[in-house]
Amino acid sequence: MGVYILQLIAYFLIFIFFLQQVGFSLAGAAIPATVVSAAVGFGAQNIIADFLAGFFILTERQYGVGDNVTFKGNGLDINGDVIQITMRATQIRTLNQATVTIPNSAARIYINQSNYWVNALVVMPVPLEGSTGAEDAISRAERATRRALARPDIHHNITGELQVHPAVEVNPPTAAGLPWTVDMRFMVRVEPLSQWMVERAIRVAILDEFWDEYGSARGFSRLPTALQTSAQPRTTPPTRRPSGWHP
Repeated sequence: MGVYILQLIAYFLIFIFFLQQVGFSLAGAAIPATVVSAAVGFGAQNIIADFLAGFFILTERQYGVGDNVTFKGNGLDINGDVIQITMRATQIRTLNQATVTIPNSAARIYINQSNYWVNALVVMPVPLEGSTGAEDAISRAERATRRALARPDIHHNITGELQVHPAVEVNPPTAAGLPWTVDMRFMVRVEPLSQWMVERAIRVAILDEFWDEYGSARGFSRLPTALQTSAQPRTTPPTRRPSGWHP
């Protein structure tokens, strides 16, 4: 940023020297110059804000190229991988591979997903039907989670111990035939940017463990009698009426 400021000062001095050499009166141009400078300064507020924000982003290393960052503020809510940072703007590539340019002063909050370490966090409703008790349901869910974490493609991303928080919430059935469920929280420290993959693996393992219980809505396993009756095909053709006949 210092280079840009020095260049502006140098250009300004050269311009003043040129005006003096051609005999232009600087005193007569003072008022118009003041008006023009005020207009330019007002229009350049956003540019100056972008440069200042970019200066602090770079000097404080708030994020860098390759980091996965979520930008929030001023109606902005976008996530992606940083591919370029300049003094004025930051470019990111979103999940669908779109390139987005964000002025550095536009985002008020930066959420960096790539720094240090992160937690994979999953909250799942575990059905109680099919288990002998609450402890059995908790044990089954924990065993399923540990199987997921032991997978070769998952295990090398794990950096901490699994934490299980049972009975975060108890949920009654929302419809006839559905089981009672208990929300369980599973949390484990993982390498940055691997939390989503670990969370998906945990959810799939729990779904597989409780597959029959999740699909045990026996009240909806068949059509109601009224619908079955209306859905049956006709067994006899309709009675033909002679033409011209009226009831």
